[in-house]
Amino acid sequence: MEYMTAEIIARATGRKLCLPPFFNGPKKHTGRYPNGGLWMHERFDMNVLQKFVNLTSIDVCGKKCGMTVDAFWWMRRSSASMLPTYWKSSSTATTHDLGKYVRDWQSVDDMQRTFSEFDNVKERCVALGGLFPGLRWRGAYLAASKYMRPSPPIAEIVDSLQALAFGRDTNYLAVHWRFEESLCKGTEAGEKVGGVGLCFLRCGDAAVIDSGLHAEAMGLPALTKATLRSSVTDGDPHETDHTIHQTCRHLPDTTQVTISKTDLIAAILEKASTENVSSVYIATDGWLRGQRAQTLVKEVVQDIRIRGLKAAGLWRLPDLPNIILKGTDAQYVDQVIKSISNLELSGHILSKVEQEMCFRSKAFMGSGESTWSLVVFRERLAQRMVQKAFAYMKGAVDVDEDLIVSKLMEDSHAAGLQCRYRILFGGSHIRKSVPQEGYQDEAPDTWLDMEACEGQLHKSGSCILSDCFS
Repeated sequence: MEYMTAEIIARATGRKLCLPPFFNGPKKHTGRYPNGGLWMHERFDMNVLQKFVNLTSIDVCGKKCGMTVDAFWWMRRSSASMLPTYWKSSSTATTHDLGKYVRDWQSVDDMQRTFSEFDNVKERCVALGGLFPGLRWRGAYLAASKYMRPSPPIAEIVDSLQALAFGRDTNYLAVHWRFEESLCKGTEAGEKVGGVGLCFLRCGDAAVIDSGLHAEAMGLPALTKATLRSSVTDGDPHETDHTIHQTCRHLPDTTQVTISKTDLIAAILEKASTENVSSVYIATDGWLRGQRAQTLVKEVVQDIRIRGLKAAGLWRLPDLPNIILKGTDAQYVDQVIKSISNLELSGHILSKVEQEMCFRSKAFMGSGESTWSLVVFRERLAQRMVQKAFAYMKGAVDVDEDLIVSKLMEDSHAAGLQCRYRILFGGSHIRKSVPQEGYQDEAPDTWLDMEACEGQLHKSGSCILSDCFS
């Protein structure tokens, strides 16, 4: 989200965006594969991204700025330095905290009004930094997503993986599981739903994403305190509440959802049937740390395969083949990687490969609280919106990119980012008039946890909601 925001700000202010290495990111996104940050050109196709924002190298910026920064623009204040060691700060450098502004940005005009108050003459070379949840404006991310296509080397790897796993022209369902075992401390809920349960985190009021999407919006039964109590225990309600808060008291403004293996499989099978596909790509993005997560993936993949679906992914489990070619001819992850590339692939490359596999799918099931999933949701939604709005331009040689960007930026829905970040900026100050995201906005895509939890309740589903909000 930080890099997307940098692109949006650079475009709105007419500035050049210097291209530093893509930061390493959370270790959980690299799994057990070799680590190593990527340069922007290694991650994205610069020829495409250049259509959205004016790009230049960090070396060119360094020469023009004399290796000196005139101002710091913080998305979220941090004690960590945002400068490479060979850059320095001007003795008169100014500092701006943008967090109080980004809550209300809903158009380029809003952004330009903010930056018009800054001294753009003195603040010629600016450092933008600070991990933060992102803008509240979905249209900005849709516009940026349209142009953040994978670099040619990564696209070639995905071509090879897609052909190996399913066949180049085969439609498939993509599923991203965000494993939260490191945050979901309680094991009681997993035992209640059958011994092995997949844990998801949600916004405090049980919305799937922070834009406020609730089960009622898709015609499913909502999980209330009453159903929660009856699911957790038949005993004393006070004892129940104690158990609930003991489970997740360390995460304020968060709801924990635990889903059974049976309901998870049912949701995937139903979606595959609806989309008329017989292949499923399962993206785990390096999160398979811990026996519970590994056991769940193994059992679900085996069950899906027994039921006749082809399942593939880049998990690293010694007794679970990643791709089954014909009959019993199977390949494990190291064989798959050798088959799709002659290069050593870092965890960052494989993460981007998995995102692109999800992007190319016929339908996508993501995890509501995952920004990794949100990247895929936004890329796919931007593509559908452009195809719908500019169908008359199909086959045109000269495409007005500014018109496409303007059309996407008209979308004023809430961006739907992780709800616990509301604490950073103050939930009471977030604009309430922003349109909320609806279930049909993402169709044919959907949220795995909603389909496997609320979607299965009227079919004898057994998911458990642990309420940490009230």
